[in-house]
Amino acid sequence: MKKITALVIGVLLVGTTAVYADSSVKGTVTNNATVKNGVNSAIGKGATANMASITMKNSNVDGTVTNNATIEKGINSAIGEKATANMGAITMDNANVKGTVTNNATVKNGVNSAIGKGATANMATVTLKNSSVDGTVTNNATIEKGINSAIGEDASASMGSVTME
Repeated sequence: MKKITALVIGVLLVGTTAVYADSSVKGTVTNNATVKNGVNSAIGKGATANMASITMKNSNVDGTVTNNATIEKGINSAIGEKATANMGAITMDNANVKGTVTNNATVKNGVNSAIGKGATANMATVTLKNSSVDGTVTNNATIEKGINSAIGEDASASMGSVTME
Protein backbone atom coordinates (compact mmCIF):
# COMPACT_ATOMS: atom_id res chain seq x y z
CA MET A 1 0.00 0.00 0.00
CA LYS A 2 2.90 2.37 0.63
CA LYS A 3 3.95 2.17 -3.04
CA ILE A 4 0.48 3.22 -4.24
CA THR A 5 0.37 6.16 -1.84
CA ALA A 6 3.80 7.35 -2.98
CA LEU A 7 2.76 7.12 -6.64
CA VAL A 8 -0.42 9.13 -6.07
CA ILE A 9 1.49 11.84 -4.22
CA GLY A 10 4.09 11.90 -7.00
CA VAL A 11 1.38 12.24 -9.64
CA LEU A 12 -0.23 15.14 -7.80
CA LEU A 13 3.05 17.00 -7.35
CA VAL A 14 4.22 16.57 -10.94
CA GLY A 15 1.27 17.96 -12.89
CA THR A 16 1.66 21.72 -12.52
CA THR A 17 -1.48 23.26 -13.98
CA ALA A 18 -3.30 26.54 -13.51
CA VAL A 19 -7.08 26.10 -13.54
CA TYR A 20 -9.47 29.05 -13.68
CA ALA A 21 -13.26 28.60 -13.66
CA ASP A 22 -15.84 31.39 -13.54
CA SER A 23 -13.04 33.93 -13.15
CA SER A 24 -12.33 37.47 -14.25
CA VAL A 25 -8.71 38.48 -14.68
CA LYS A 26 -7.32 41.92 -15.45
CA GLY A 27 -3.61 41.53 -15.97
CA THR A 28 -1.52 38.44 -16.49
CA VAL A 29 -1.99 34.71 -16.03
CA THR A 30 1.33 32.85 -16.26
CA ASN A 31 2.15 29.20 -15.73
CA ASN A 32 5.84 28.28 -15.74
CA ALA A 33 6.15 24.51 -15.49
CA THR A 34 9.02 22.09 -15.82
CA VAL A 35 8.16 18.41 -15.58
CA LYS A 36 10.84 15.70 -15.70
CA ASN A 37 9.93 12.02 -15.50
CA GLY A 38 6.33 12.89 -14.65
CA VAL A 39 3.18 10.79 -14.70
CA ASN A 40 -0.21 12.53 -14.61
CA SER A 41 -3.44 10.48 -14.85
CA ALA A 42 -7.19 10.68 -14.26
CA ILE A 43 -8.85 7.31 -14.84
CA GLY A 44 -12.49 7.63 -13.53
CA LYS A 45 -15.96 8.69 -14.67
CA GLY A 46 -15.57 12.48 -15.08
CA ALA A 47 -11.84 12.13 -15.79
CA THR A 48 -9.56 15.00 -16.77
CA ALA A 49 -5.80 15.37 -16.37
CA ASN A 50 -3.62 18.37 -17.04
CA MET A 51 0.15 18.59 -17.02
CA ALA A 52 2.02 21.86 -17.34
CA SER A 53 -1.12 23.54 -18.71
CA ILE A 54 -3.57 26.39 -18.25
CA THR A 55 -7.28 25.57 -18.28
CA MET A 56 -9.92 28.30 -18.29
CA LYS A 57 -13.68 27.83 -18.29
CA ASN A 58 -16.39 30.52 -18.18
CA SER A 59 -13.70 33.16 -17.66
CA ASN A 60 -12.93 36.69 -18.84
CA VAL A 61 -9.38 37.91 -19.28
CA ASP A 62 -8.29 41.44 -20.06
CA GLY A 63 -4.55 41.01 -20.49
CA THR A 64 -2.15 38.16 -21.16
CA VAL A 65 -2.33 34.39 -20.74
CA THR A 66 1.05 32.64 -21.03
CA ASN A 67 1.97 29.00 -20.52
CA ASN A 68 5.67 28.13 -20.52
CA ALA A 69 5.97 24.35 -20.33
CA THR A 70 8.97 22.07 -20.57
CA ILE A 71 8.18 18.39 -20.30
CA GLU A 72 10.82 15.66 -20.49
CA LYS A 73 9.77 12.03 -20.28
CA GLY A 74 6.19 12.85 -19.33
CA ILE A 75 3.17 10.57 -19.46
CA ASN A 76 -0.25 12.21 -19.35
CA SER A 77 -3.44 10.15 -19.80
CA ALA A 78 -7.15 10.27 -18.99
CA ILE A 79 -8.76 6.89 -19.89
CA GLY A 80 -12.32 7.08 -18.30
CA GLU A 81 -15.81 8.04 -19.43
CA LYS A 82 -15.48 11.78 -20.08
CA ALA A 83 -11.69 11.54 -20.51
CA THR A 84 -9.63 14.57 -21.58
CA ALA A 85 -5.83 14.88 -20.92
CA ASN A 86 -3.70 17.95 -22.04
CA MET A 87 0.04 18.34 -21.80
CA GLY A 88 1.85 21.65 -22.19
CA ALA A 89 -1.38 23.23 -23.40
CA ILE A 90 -3.79 26.12 -22.99
CA THR A 91 -7.45 25.09 -23.06
CA MET A 92 -10.26 27.64 -22.96
CA ASP A 93 -13.95 26.81 -22.88
CA ASN A 94 -16.47 29.64 -22.99
CA ALA A 95 -13.76 32.20 -22.27
CA ASN A 96 -13.35 35.76 -23.53
CA VAL A 97 -9.89 37.24 -23.89
CA LYS A 98 -8.90 40.78 -24.77
CA GLY A 99 -5.17 40.56 -25.21
CA THR A 100 -2.67 37.82 -25.90
CA VAL A 101 -2.72 34.04 -25.51
CA THR A 102 0.73 32.42 -25.84
CA ASN A 103 1.71 28.80 -25.35
CA ASN A 104 5.43 27.98 -25.36
CA ALA A 105 5.75 24.21 -25.03
CA THR A 106 8.68 21.87 -25.39
CA VAL A 107 7.92 18.17 -25.10
CA LYS A 108 10.70 15.56 -25.29
CA ASN A 109 9.80 11.88 -25.10
CA GLY A 110 6.21 12.62 -24.13
CA VAL A 111 3.19 10.33 -24.27
CA ASN A 112 -0.28 11.90 -24.17
CA SER A 113 -3.45 9.75 -24.47
CA ALA A 114 -7.18 9.93 -23.78
CA ILE A 115 -8.69 6.48 -24.68
CA GLY A 116 -12.23 6.55 -23.05
CA LYS A 117 -15.76 7.49 -24.05
CA GLY A 118 -15.50 11.29 -24.41
CA ALA A 119 -11.75 11.13 -25.21
CA THR A 120 -9.74 14.18 -26.33
CA ALA A 121 -5.92 14.43 -25.69
CA ASN A 122 -3.82 17.53 -26.80
CA MET A 123 -0.08 18.04 -26.60
CA ALA A 124 1.61 21.43 -26.89
CA THR A 125 -1.58 23.05 -28.20
CA VAL A 126 -3.97 25.95 -27.77
CA THR A 127 -7.62 24.88 -27.84
CA LEU A 128 -10.43 27.44 -27.83
CA LYS A 129 -14.01 26.18 -27.61
CA ASN A 130 -16.95 28.61 -27.61
CA SER A 131 -14.41 31.33 -26.83
CA SER A 132 -13.42 34.67 -28.27
CA VAL A 133 -10.08 36.42 -28.48
CA ASP A 134 -9.69 40.08 -29.33
CA GLY A 135 -5.93 40.04 -29.83
CA THR A 136 -3.31 37.43 -30.64
CA VAL A 137 -3.13 33.65 -30.22
CA THR A 138 0.33 32.08 -30.58
CA ASN A 139 1.49 28.50 -30.14
CA ASN A 140 5.22 27.82 -30.17
CA ALA A 141 5.57 24.04 -29.96
CA THR A 142 8.66 21.88 -30.09
CA ILE A 143 7.97 18.17 -29.87
CA GLU A 144 10.68 15.51 -30.03
CA LYS A 145 9.68 11.85 -29.94
CA GLY A 146 6.11 12.57 -28.90
CA ILE A 147 3.13 10.24 -29.02
CA ASN A 148 -0.35 11.79 -29.02
CA SER A 149 -3.45 9.59 -29.36
CA ALA A 150 -7.18 9.61 -28.58
CA ILE A 151 -8.66 6.15 -29.47
CA GLY A 152 -12.19 6.16 -27.81
CA GLU A 153 -15.76 6.97 -28.84
CA ASP A 154 -15.63 10.77 -29.36
CA ALA A 155 -11.89 10.60 -29.97
CA SER A 156 -9.85 13.59 -31.04
CA ALA A 157 -6.16 14.42 -30.69
CA SER A 158 -4.05 17.42 -31.50
CA MET A 159 -0.32 17.97 -31.33
CA GLY A 160 1.52 21.28 -31.75
CA SER A 161 -1.58 23.06 -33.02
CA VAL A 162 -4.18 25.77 -32.48
CA THR A 163 -7.76 24.48 -32.54
CA MET A 164 -10.81 26.76 -32.48
CA GLU A 165 -14.43 25.60 -32.37
